[in-house]
Amino acid sequence: MRAQRVSAAPHQPLGWPACSAAGRQAGLWSRRLAGAEVKTLLGFQVLQRFTLAQDPEASERPMMSLTQNLRETIQCFSRVRNFNRVLEKVTPVSAAPGKVICELKVEEEHTNTFGTAHGGLIATLVDIISTIALLQTERGSPGVSVDMNITYMSPAKLGDEIVITAHVLKQGKILGFASVDLTNKATGKLIAQGRQTKYLGN
Repeated sequence: MRAQRVSAAPHQPLGWPACSAAGRQAGLWSRRLAGAEVKTLLGFQVLQRFTLAQDPEASERPMMSLTQNLRETIQCFSRVRNFNRVLEKVTPVSAAPGKVICELKVEEEHTNTFGTAHGGLIATLVDIISTIALLQTERGSPGVSVDMNITYMSPAKLGDEIVITAHVLKQGKILGFASVDLTNKATGKLIAQGRQTKYLGN
């Protein structure tokens, strides 16, 4: 079956999955990438209902499903031709409602003139990974950026592995707030910390 074309809402950023009215209610996100159909991305509400219906005592399975959803989301981004393909080298680790953890090994393509992770790369990771955390909630809306700030604390050198942990701090009727910590996997040292505010619609 061919995926039905849907139109993105006016406030929806280019490159994010478009959501139909029915899909919005169910928490289902889908889109075409590079001319191919991509697996439907499930929101937490749908995952929870489906899993508990199959096995009411399987309390851990929704978390496992969210982690699989995270993997599929990262794979979707890695196949696009726009700027979001920066996630191609990002490795998903785990997901829970409103929280995702990913990793990235700093390679030459990620570095600046000084051989450390480029500040623009870190800003992009804060932007996209925090948005994916918003997708891992019952509301499941990526929103559009209103404000983002980043504090750079220590460099990530070529070959370093970065752990990216994003948390949803709050979701209101219109705005969502998320924070992201980027740490050195080997030392635990904080590389950067970011916060983002997103307009979720009404």
